[in-house]
Amino acid sequence: MLGSRSLETLIALSVLVAFLYGCMGILNFVRGRVMGRVGARFQARLDRRVFFAVLKATTLNRATREASTGLHDLEAVQRLITSSALMALFDLPFAPLFFLGIFVFHPMMGIRPHSRPQPDGLPVKTACRLFRQSIPRAVIAHQPIAH
Repeated sequence: MLGSRSLETLIALSVLVAFLYGCMGILNFVRGRVMGRVGARFQARLDRRVFFAVLKATTLNRATREASTGLHDLEAVQRLITSSALMALFDLPFAPLFFLGIFVFHPMMGIRPHSRPQPDGLPVKTACRLFRQSIPRAVIAHQPIAH
């Protein structure tokens, strides 16, 4: 509940939040479409060159098994370009601005919990904890599976 107990203010804030979420959804959709076009253009420009390189290597019997998967590798790069993982890297430089915005609202919100039931509500501490947990997971995910 708001401190002023004004229903009009609550409705105005709710409409503002709904509008901002709608804008965010539209921008994410547009960004996904743009990255899809970038990935398609990337693949279209290299498709012919990769195809002829693989064809030439296989006709001259110089192609290893890995080299003959050039088109699949190109498609994998195209999927990476259009994936949300790459778009998350574009969002990474804005993380300090997000934390700065939290500190602007109230300096203690970024440092200590503002309520007891939710002790992990610390933005900076939680971000550091997620970063620490992601590094071992990335190392484990890239290790080969033993048969």
